[in-house]
Amino acid sequence: RRVHGGGILYVHVPVSERMLPSERRLLNLSRQLEQPSTSSFPSKSLIQSLPTAGQVMSSPITTHILDTTTGRPAQHVSVLLEYQAEPGRWITLGSGATDDDGRCKTLLASTHKLQPGIHRLTFQVAPYFAAQNAESFFPYVELAFTIPADNMRAHYHVPLLLSPFGFTTYRGS
Repeated sequence: RRVHGGGILYVHVPVSERMLPSERRLLNLSRQLEQPSTSSFPSKSLIQSLPTAGQVMSSPITTHILDTTTGRPAQHVSVLLEYQAEPGRWITLGSGATDDDGRCKTLLASTHKLQPGIHRLTFQVAPYFAAQNAESFFPYVELAFTIPADNMRAHYHVPLLLSPFGFTTYRGS
């Protein structure tokens, strides 16, 4: 919720929301406050760029699953995100489950600072297919990907296109 009054902009954001994009906007806002200006403050474009109530800020690594046999999102699939600290040693960074739209946006806090190196998403797909009364060749799917040192601030979206006997992935946006 945004309230503007008396030359002061108040931004009310629930603590539970993930804030990286909002933090960037608020940082820009604070920088504008530090600069003298003859124009009215705050600008209309700045106010419009702030998050609205209920807007969820997502993890820097997100995923979604589409069940290609039904053409529908794969709901309630457990997802684990790990980081390879050294060969053979993985550190759990976060976990979650896909929502009703097949998306998992909360694997990490939006403020999480990514590290360069190999990351891995593990999807527990056997329970999903069992709930659909379908046989699955894969009990789980592991997707490993590299985050380069020169692009750690980017958002990484790793979708999974899934069927009982095959899968594919790509780097999404």
